[in-house]
Amino acid sequence: MTKVRQCAEGGYLQPIIMNGSSGAPRYRRSSHVRKREEFAADVYLTAVRTLTDPTELNLFKYHYLYGADWKLCCKRLGLPYQENKHRKLFFDRCYRVEQKLGKVFLELKPFTLWPPDEYFHVVAGRSVDIRPIPIPEARHRNGVPLRPPLGPRPVPVFAPDSFEDVKQEIRAAFAQGQTLAAICNDLNRRGVLPKQASRWHPAGVFRITGPRAPAPAPAVTPVPFDIGDGAAVARHARNGFGAGRSLDFLAAELTRMNVPAPKGNEWRGRDVRNLLLTHPREPGRFKRAA
Repeated sequence: MTKVRQCAEGGYLQPIIMNGSSGAPRYRRSSHVRKREEFAADVYLTAVRTLTDPTELNLFKYHYLYGADWKLCCKRLGLPYQENKHRKLFFDRCYRVEQKLGKVFLELKPFTLWPPDEYFHVVAGRSVDIRPIPIPEARHRNGVPLRPPLGPRPVPVFAPDSFEDVKQEIRAAFAQGQTLAAICNDLNRRGVLPKQASRWHPAGVFRITGPRAPAPAPAVTPVPFDIGDGAAVARHARNGFGAGRSLDFLAAELTRMNVPAPKGNEWRGRDVRNLLLTHPREPGRFKRAA
């Protein structure tokens, strides 16, 4: 862990590490690498993968990475630290962590983390083989892959080259009132695939069908009076009001008859009220029914 602390000290003020050989071409002779950062990251990630116990991993962080003493580590880990026997128990834990990580650091493949000079390619008196170790494909003894597929994949049924039969089928289903989602589900269930996708989507079906034809307009009821004569309109409204109809009902009826409204395109109850007040009742006509 001394090498990890040395890599962390100084930051960007440390000298640059160049990687390369003198026998390579000039433009590929050397390159700038982050060996210190890579070494520290490899040590930390290897410890995370090896120390599955959260207490051991936290002990590794506080004591070995952060440099805290045994009392501070015990406080952070929730361990007792009042007596000397507690100090012995703490360092027993440290020895177990060192035993686990030391074995992994020494046997790590393809590049070991110990000794550190081999990691940094700075070796005195011995040669280092830095070639990666080939890892064979994981297979059973009989040659079958370890994770075979759960079942045979369904053989897709591709649409014919002309694609006109599928388009006619889609248009016919759409004309019968089926939704785009229902058409997509039916085609995907039968294995009929589009040309340039793995499954049907409503947007692709819409490009074939186009928008649905608008519903026919309802037939216009013939009006028994002149819709341009305000007196005739007031007379019709007064007859309905006298028969017990509400102002809102009369407004909806006038809108349905396409009678021009005073404001906007629709009649409202207050418009009918103003119409009745503007055109007074003829003398001798009946009053509103109770």
